[in-house]
Amino acid sequence: MTAPVGPAPGRVRRGGGRVQCRSVGLGRRGRAAPDPTRFDSTRADGIEPNRTDSDVHQGDRTVNRPIRRTIAALGLILAVTPALDAQEPKRQETQAVKAGDLTFEVPASWKVNRPSSQMRLTEIEVPPAEGDEKPAELVLFAFPGGAGTVAMNVDRWKRQFVDESGGNPEVETEILESGDAEITVVRTSGRYVTQIPEPMDEPGYRLLGGIYPTARIGYFFKLVGPDATVREAEPAFRAMLESMKPAG
Repeated sequence: MTAPVGPAPGRVRRGGGRVQCRSVGLGRRGRAAPDPTRFDSTRADGIEPNRTDSDVHQGDRTVNRPIRRTIAALGLILAVTPALDAQEPKRQETQAVKAGDLTFEVPASWKVNRPSSQMRLTEIEVPPAEGDEKPAELVLFAFPGGAGTVAMNVDRWKRQFVDESGGNPEVETEILESGDAEITVVRTSGRYVTQIPEPMDEPGYRLLGGIYPTARIGYFFKLVGPDATVREAEPAFRAMLESMKPAG
């Protein structure tokens, strides 16, 4: 026996003298219209029970707050990374310099000149910083026997500068280790007054020096020039001292 077939969905079923018509229509934007016989599960506070309070409704989409926080964090990282890259110092191209029994590296932009006297192993011109008109000069001196103690040479450099009160300025010193070598780094500034190798009287100058005594020879790196130029050259000056080694 064939099973009875009921009315098809959406078709009219007559019974009890009343017509019932059940069909699903389309509401606004093509969405299904709500079924009046279905229980409305939306709470009175407007949040559906199957969604957490951390869900944020945006039109027809729901974006979870932790996901939004992750996206925001990634955006912050991408924004900060270029700034950190910009802060990192750029590696300068260098050139090797051989002076007497030493070799060391200086920036390629520094101009190595022929020494003007036998006491000078090398002379290097350091280009001026922005705002300065004159370059700085780096000279490497070599004196057999050392030409006195480190303290004596520090005092000699100190007396070449005059501060605003007319006296000699304070001098800063520190020890820089490069391999087995101990180099005394010297800093001072003020009005530079000297007669050697020629008379000079330059206000606003700075000295950056490096004293390296050995058993036979005392080496003296002396960088003098406009204050801003010497300050700007200090990282390269320290790198030069750290790269120093006996000439092969």
